[in-house]
Amino acid sequence: MVDLVEDIGEEEQDEEPQEKKSFFALPKIIILMAVVALLGGGGFFGFRMMASAKGRKPKPVLYKLDQQIMVGVRGTSHTRTLMCQITLKLESEKMVPELEERKDEFIDMLNRILQKYTIEELDFVGQNKVRRDIEDEFNLNLNKGKVLKVLFTEFLIR
Repeated sequence: MVDLVEDIGEEEQDEEPQEKKSFFALPKIIILMAVVALLGGGGFFGFRMMASAKGRKPKPVLYKLDQQIMVGVRGTSHTRTLMCQITLKLESEKMVPELEERKDEFIDMLNRILQKYTIEELDFVGQNKVRRDIEDEFNLNLNKGKVLKVLFTEFLIR
């Protein structure tokens, strides 16, 4: 009988270390899961930030040509004059140095474009065609970026 009591005591002793092992294993698993969740969340957040930075478009900028354009209107024997002031909506600020550097070239281009229109073509509806022609011509001649929109801040026929 003594052997039986000893055997029961040994079984109880064997069970206690197993309970301690499982008690300490649970916090380790929880900590491990928390670390994995934090690393995964941080990686996902970092990926989203990098993806949004790459997909971010530069902010458009307005560039006002400081020179007033004045040309004779075609078909009027130069008795009528078109005077206009133009502002360009540019794709990005990186385009400004090129426009400044080649300013005289672009002013000449504007003069050539505007001289080809008759008085009838320069009405309100015709101004949209003029805008598109100027925009297209600038975009063909610019090395960096593009003109998004042409704005007339002044448009006067005398």
